Amino acid sequence: MSGTRTALAVFLVMVVLSVACGGDDPGTDADAGPKDIAAALQVPVGSEVTVSGFLIVDRDGAARLCSGLLESFPPQCGDDRINLADLDVSSVPNVSSTQGESEISTAVWTDAHITVTGVRAAGGLTSVRLGTGD
Repeated sequence: MSGTRTALAVFLVMVVLSVACGGDDPGTDADAGPKDIAAALQVPVGSEVTVSGFLIVDRDGAARLCSGLLESFPPQCGDDRINLADLDVSSVPNVSSTQGESEISTAVWTDAHITVTGVRAAGGLTSVRLGTGD
């Protein structure tokens, strides 16, 4: 019986420490800094998350953050990607864009990472706003 009580006491201490330290909820750790896209895709739906990557916006307005850019002109998403809804693209500094009409769908992109914060949804992030730094 003594071993059971010891095991129970250790378990309870671990639970208390986990709660006190914030647990493993990746969507609420504001001090952790921006996540990479693969980690942001693992955040539970409904959680707020901050993520960094390259911005790609198609001519139809569909925006996404990419962990890499393919070496093409204009650049295309490479590696992991996450869709961004409700991002005010005009608020993003230092964007590049295609000149004139093009058959290529990419219209706007960034050559450096940007940081955004949004609410994780099934299709990506919603209520996306530009971060204040990388």
